[in-house]
Amino acid sequence: VTLTAVDLNGNSATNAGGGIYMPSFGAIGTTTLTLTGGTTVQNNQVTSPSGQGGGIYFGKGTINLNGVWIGSNTATQGDGMY
Repeated sequence: VTLTAVDLNGNSATNAGGGIYMPSFGAIGTTTLTLTGGTTVQNNQVTSPSGQGGGIYFGKGTINLNGVWIGSNTATQGDGMY
């Protein structure tokens, strides 16, 4: 998944990934998430008392970040990213 100049703002989820939810796919971790070009991940939340990844929940693989703002997200574990 590649997102460029996207504003992920004010979303919510019950258990994981208020803004972005990408669990593990397969045993070798071939999942790739790329965020670039002024993308913002802010003001997202996970509402469960055991919630993970207010802004981003990423299971396994590669994350590429360039020119990204991740802030003001809320979760019990990993406000910004888990």
